[in-house]
Amino acid sequence: MPCGWVTGDEVYGSDRQMGLWLESRGQSFVLAAENEPLWWQGPDYVRADRIADALPAQAWRRLSAGAGAKGERLYDWALTPLWRMQIATEERCFGHYLLVRRTLDEKREHAYYAVHAPRSNVTRQTSVNVAARRWEIETGSEATKGECRLDQYVVRR
Repeated sequence: MPCGWVTGDEVYGSDRQMGLWLESRGQSFVLAAENEPLWWQGPDYVRADRIADALPAQAWRRLSAGAGAKGERLYDWALTPLWRMQIATEERCFGHYLLVRRTLDEKREHAYYAVHAPRSNVTRQTSVNVAARRWEIETGSEATKGECRLDQYVVRR
């Protein structure tokens, strides 16, 4: 089914085959990723947390990830391009990025997202909006399970 963006949690973000499949189809995505090594400024692997720590202060912007139960879900967000070998012309139309979400509390915890999209369409705000949709989907799924009593359904055999 055609769609503008695909989003998912770490289960999907850590599935390299899925990411490559989406890329081969020219599908834009924002997938939550663990603190994994990525190609940042060349073909040498750098862990996502090291990339986040190396970003300058001006790389971060405070943006809302939408309304939550206690009001706006505000975080600091950074988007930085990743290095990727792209040989074909159509491959070079797409960019690969690391989106980092940082909490505002004293812990300053990070969450990482792999982003793949046409260079002309990717912005920090768009990437944040897509990443935030995942929470809406999870909330709706949990509510539906409760309403249908699937939250207590267990297959025994």
